Order: sequence, then structure tokens, then C-alpha cells
Amino acid sequence: TQRSPAVVRAIGPVILLLLAVSGRWRYGFYALVRIAVCGSAISVTLRESASKKTLWIWLIGTPAVLFNPLVPVHLPRAYWQVTDLLTAAILAAAILALHRKK
Repeated sequence: TQRSPAVVRAIGPVILLLLAVSGRWRYGFYALVRIAVCGSAISVTLRESASKKTLWIWLIGTPAVLFNPLVPVHLPRAYWQVTDLLTAAILAAAILALHRKK
């Protein structure tokens, strides 16, 4: 089956977020996570904004703000771990919802 580009773009960040929770990495890895999550969240948010699904827009738009690489949000590691897991769950739910649309 064909997957939509938004679905494909959301899979990588989910994997990166799960890896981020699993161990300690160099700063460059976390910078990559920020870029991937922010980009993916913006992409999915823009796609969903056309369908006027406000809940998805807020659920996926919030990580775009939290993970933006230009104005980084600084949180303690424990908060980031929870944020990473929640964001991975939200993006995974978005993947399933977008895949079902097809």
C-alpha cells in the first residue's frame, strides 16, 4: 500500500524520540531530534489544518513549539523523558490516523 508523505515523515521522529529516552546521547543527537520532531510536527499540522481538525492541530502543533531548534525550551532531563514519550505517542497516533485516512 502507498503511505502518505506525512506518515513517512512522522515515523523517523517517533524512533528518534524513543531512542532519546533510552539512553544518554551527545548534544548533536538531541539537536537532530529537535529538528526532526519540529519538522515532522509542522508537516503533519499543516496537513491536518486543511481538514480543520482542531484537536490534531493542537496535539501535534504543541511539540513543534517545544522541540523547535531556533528558540530551544530548556527542561530538566526527567521532564524531557516524559515529553519525549508523550510526543512519540502523539506522533504514533497521528501516523495511525493518517494511515487510516488513505
